[in-house]
Amino acid sequence: MHIRDQGGQGVFRISFEILFNIPQELVDLLSDLDKRIRGRWGGTSLLTSSSLVWGGSSEIIKITFSEPLERGVLPQPGGLLRALGSIECSRPSICVELYSEVHESTRMRGLRIRLLA
Repeated sequence: MHIRDQGGQGVFRISFEILFNIPQELVDLLSDLDKRIRGRWGGTSLLTSSSLVWGGSSEIIKITFSEPLERGVLPQPGGLLRALGSIECSRPSICVELYSEVHESTRMRGLRIRLLA
């Protein structure tokens, strides 16, 4: 897992992407994550049909629809869509716990998630 300290300022970051087939899969995942994370961690969130931004006391999660994998081309039937996400925290252990929540929810829905360097 790549946890980076942003510029040596004590802010740790995990970046990831979620791959899905149709927009409704992302909408359902974001709704589930919103409920799950607020239920366990509290905080506040902003949920739209294409993004989730959640913030706790010293943590933030951002997941946003990005684009089809082939830039500038509408997805072909069977093509994958992508959402980019990041988690920023003051402690790496919290980043890992929050990523585990995102990872588990994503995998439970049969979607693919992978860490970005």
